[in-house]
Amino acid sequence: MRRLNRTHSSGDIARANWGGVAIIDSWLHDPYCVQETCHNDVIQTTEANCVLGTSSIDGLVAGTTDKVEGSFCIKILGNRLENPFTQTSLMLFKADQGDIHDVLVAGNLLNGGGYGLYWYDHNVGTYHSTHGTVLDNKWMRAPTGGYFVKGGLNNTHAFRAALLPTWSGNRWADTLARIPR
Repeated sequence: MRRLNRTHSSGDIARANWGGVAIIDSWLHDPYCVQETCHNDVIQTTEANCVLGTSSIDGLVAGTTDKVEGSFCIKILGNRLENPFTQTSLMLFKADQGDIHDVLVAGNLLNGGGYGLYWYDHNVGTYHSTHGTVLDNKWMRAPTGGYFVKGGLNNTHAFRAALLPTWSGNRWADTLARIPR
């Protein structure tokens, strides 16, 4: 997906459950919610069936301060992602149905959700989320244009995995102060 302005009439806007997925330079916003208990994700991944070199995306990351070379199964680059709801996230990487690996999230403007980013292994440890890179993203927050004071209702990110993603250069959009992992 490249250069889309997309809302959605169901819970999640985009699914990335296969290898070779790139979501680039898009504005994904306002997932549809009928009830207060919606579990909306702007981008949701519950498995990434990818073999590096076969179904991966190769190349350099444009527009980042750090140069990242290599192959990635999923790239989320240069997007504006917005979710005004408190459930669930902007990006959910949760290995419920299979392993998730080699994910790059870089140069995005992020706003809202319960959390901006979930990085979770399967609840009982069957599948894992590994080899993630979260690089040079900016989080909006209230009262300077964002929906919530903490970026998401609860925080910018939530991690529950044996191998946490690399976290570098992520900042608040209003002050450019670093957001710690």
